[in-house]
Amino acid sequence: MDSICQIGITKNGIDKYLLEWGAGVFKGVLLVQISENVENFDDDAIVVSKQAERKGFASVIAPNGSKRFYFRLSDSSGFSIVSAERALGFSGGINFRDIGGYAATGGRRVSWSRIFRSGHLSNLTESDLDFFTNLNVRRVCDFRLVEEREKENARLPNNPELITLEIMPGVGDPRYFHKLFQKATHVEEVVVAMRTMMSYLISDNLQSYKNFFDELLNHSAKGALLINCSAGKERTGIGVALLLRALGVPQETVLYDFMLSKIYFPAELEVDRVLEKYGVSNEEGKGVKLIWPLLETRESYLQSAFETVDSVYGSMDNFLESGLGLDKLRLAELRRLYTA
Repeated sequence: MDSICQIGITKNGIDKYLLEWGAGVFKGVLLVQISENVENFDDDAIVVSKQAERKGFASVIAPNGSKRFYFRLSDSSGFSIVSAERALGFSGGINFRDIGGYAATGGRRVSWSRIFRSGHLSNLTESDLDFFTNLNVRRVCDFRLVEEREKENARLPNNPELITLEIMPGVGDPRYFHKLFQKATHVEEVVVAMRTMMSYLISDNLQSYKNFFDELLNHSAKGALLINCSAGKERTGIGVALLLRALGVPQETVLYDFMLSKIYFPAELEVDRVLEKYGVSNEEGKGVKLIWPLLETRESYLQSAFETVDSVYGSMDNFLESGLGLDKLRLAELRRLYTA
């Protein structure tokens, strides 16, 4: 497993950050440098552990709590890696994450603060909006339908360009899940429907994802790009998974990133909204059990999409080239733009 997946950084107060690392990631003395600029670490290093080969944690203070910070961790063996908060703590945001840091092709890593992923942002607070401004998001690739955007409208700082890449959250019918819940009586029916939908996202939405990669390749200016849908789990999850694979990130790591929605998507808080949206009765709590597969994140969901890729195209490499039009030149340009 990629070492970045064993490093956690969480804001723990106005100016405090909790650093955590797994056993065997580092050796000997562990030093940390903190910077607002991911490319420049001039500050003196702080010793946070003298036995870093063990699983551990440390608390550090950043000089200005309103900024975003990056952390360069270096050990006695000469190993060094840059990390940052994976999930950004927006009070009114859903599943907002940075996809940076993952090991990619040629010894490079996905650039931090270049691409974010999220669910809808219609409930951002004033402090959320201030923090969003600092992220310098210049374009938003939005997979939601027009009616979803109308219900989950958000006015974002810096007036980022909106790229609409509408993908239906179902299988061939905008009322796919409405009809499912009218007749479903067992949880497994909903699980199967979710797997079917994830396969459908690959097989029947090629043009939207091709357009998505066109937009990524056209985003050469400085500034970040945000990928989103309503929950930031399925449509966004597939888009991010395909992007990470195109950047040369191993499938194991891509699955790790996908499963982070299990942590950062507030499933419990979305129960009432989903019950109402699909007209599901919750008598004796049966409704919550029935809709839960729609709210949760399972490995089998993404695996269903990858199985469709393999069955139709033979391999992910063939799919990237034949299905999405990413030849060697376009892949090289994509990696130049989004890895370092």
